[in-house]
Amino acid sequence: MEFTPEVVERLIAASEAELAALESHRFVQPPAVLRTHDWHAMNDKLFVFLDRLMQAYASP
Repeated sequence: MEFTPEVVERLIAASEAELAALESHRFVQPPAVLRTHDWHAMNDKLFVFLDRLMQAYASP
């Protein structure tokens, strides 16, 4: 899944209760922090990974 601001908003909306319940956990970021991330670098790495996975899968 490619992360975009729209996708992040939908994930936050669908997980409000879980995020609130886990806010004291060390590695759970609050919605305000999630909204500030620049997801471009992660998406670029994801695309490279998926392209390589497809090449490996398509190779005999």
